[in-house]
Amino acid sequence: MLRAGRLLDLQEQDLTIDRIDAQLAAIAGRLGETPELVAARAALREAEERAAQLERRRKDLDLQVQDTRAKREREETKLYSGSIVRTKEMQNLQQEVESLRRRTLELEDRELAVMSDLEEADAARIAAQRTLAEVEARWREEQAALLREREELTAQRERAVALREQRLRQVDPADLPLYQALRQRLGGRAVARVERGICSACRVSLPEREIQKARGSSSLVTCSNCGRILYAG
Repeated sequence: MLRAGRLLDLQEQDLTIDRIDAQLAAIAGRLGETPELVAARAALREAEERAAQLERRRKDLDLQVQDTRAKREREETKLYSGSIVRTKEMQNLQQEVESLRRRTLELEDRELAVMSDLEEADAARIAAQRTLAEVEARWREEQAALLREREELTAQRERAVALREQRLRQVDPADLPLYQALRQRLGGRAVARVERGICSACRVSLPEREIQKARGSSSLVTCSNCGRILYAG
């Protein structure tokens, strides 16, 4: 086989390894928590905090209602006990009882409003929990599939590397510097086939003498347009 043909075989394995490496890198970028999962968890935390805040507010208002109601009941008991005989003192106490009654109604209205908000917040929290459960289930399935794919690709890469080592031993060491330099400069493709008189890489028609030289010469021949090593076997 011509030297260019051996380099072409080596390139085939190098390109295979490049492709696998790119796939492995893409998988590595997708492993771990996804933005969707992070957002779902954040939404649940926000919903839980909202519900917790409202529940604390409801309890605080409930205590205020109970305290105000108890104070009003004490004042009413005092008012109707017959122990107060002064008119002014009785009027002041009646006003206090009325104020406490209004305050109790006001607090009860506020508590009802908070309870309504709390009901909505609980519904939002439950919906966020359901969404997170669905997102986590999909995420676990995707992660498991990615890990399986990574394992398969890793095995493929090991086989490709072993085959590359075999083909590397068949290449003239003197050809490697040019091959590696061209691969680095030309997107991984250092060798191009000659197909119907055209360089398969740059798609430029080649002079006949160049084709004949690539076909019959024992030395490496490069494309006059793109500079790749030509294989015309």
